[in-house]
Amino acid sequence: MIKKLFQLFILIFSFFVVCYALAETYYIDWENGSDYNDGLSKNTPWKRAPGMRGCWITDPETNCVKKAKQGGKPGDQFILKGGVIWPREALSWDWYFGSGTSSNPIYFGVDQTWYKGNSWTRPKLDAQGQPPYPSPYFTGIMRAYGLWLIVDNIEFLGLPLLDDNPIGMLAIGTGVFASGEVKNCYFHGWSRGGTATQDVMFLLTSTLVSEGSTMDLKIFNNVCD
Repeated sequence: MIKKLFQLFILIFSFFVVCYALAETYYIDWENGSDYNDGLSKNTPWKRAPGMRGCWITDPETNCVKKAKQGGKPGDQFILKGGVIWPREALSWDWYFGSGTSSNPIYFGVDQTWYKGNSWTRPKLDAQGQPPYPSPYFTGIMRAYGLWLIVDNIEFLGLPLLDDNPIGMLAIGTGVFASGEVKNCYFHGWSRGGTATQDVMFLLTSTLVSEGSTMDLKIFNNVCD
């Protein structure tokens, strides 16, 4: 009996070790990366993260697209190089390739030891004063569509609101569910014009705060100006 319990414990432990081992860290550098790289080191970064314009599942078979088709794994990390700007050409960024878990979220953020220049600054997603290219779901800079996602230390800027369609710097969540964190980000440099009668929201979640909604989304240490 004890032997069988021990074998069951080893089996369960091995299952979780294997699942965790599937998680990877991917590096993205717009200036010096290539989507044909494996993305698994700072020396072989992708140009785009999965879901950025040019790395959609309908585009050519680069390694970036192959990861999008494979889907995200709990614990995956997507690291944007500090000080680098992703322009309108790379936007919008629409992640709809999988969710993390409460113990192993999917992370979109930074490694502060990897940067351009003399010191680390946030990576920037810059709409350059023009609407980002339309996405399947959202008019804005980034949409993180899933559960247990972390968006950390990214700068969002240059977004114009030209009409009253749903638009925002960042949307996170799925339907009436949202979980994860938005932290240490900087939202600024938006404008209003055209037929717009409402202000651009620096953060737009897709969560409906009403009966039946589920929210475990923490938003903290962000700057909006």
